Parts: sequence; structure tokens; C-alpha cells
Amino acid sequence: MSSLPTWAAWAIVAACPLLGPVIAFLVVLAVAVLDSWITGAREAPALVPVAASSIARFLRRRLWPRPEVAPGSPARRAGAAPPG
Repeated sequence: MSSLPTWAAWAIVAACPLLGPVIAFLVVLAVAVLDSWITGAREAPALVPVAASSIARFLRRRLWPRPEVAPGSPARRAGAAPPG
């Protein structure tokens, strides 16, 4: 590494963050093409985003439950219709 010129080391350091997203995009594109080729689907199934949102909602409820509200507290009465 000591024989590596300074400009080459800085070029490597600069190229990593610049080329990382490009490489990630190409990998995702390749996976999408292979998936459509293997399954024979023309477009991504709509079930995937629906399933992902359902799983995220389930995990959010399990990991971060809502705090309990007392029956007569102002927070519970805020959603009720005004008397009259």
C-alpha cells in the first residue's frame, strides 16, 4: 500500500461512495429481471406491498403499543361529539 500513489488512493476513496449506489441499482435491476424471468410475471405482484404494510403494522403494534387512556380522561373525550 505504501507504493500506491496518493492520487490513486484518493481516487479509490472518492469512487466508493459514488459507485456504491450505481452498483446497488444494477444488482436490484438484475434481481428484478431474474425474478420476472423465473416466475414469468410481467409486473410485480400487488400482493408484495400489501403484505409488507401488514407485516409492518403488526410489528409496530407489537413493539410500540399505544399507551392506555383512562375512561374519563380529556384525551378520550376529545374524539366524542359535543353534548346537545
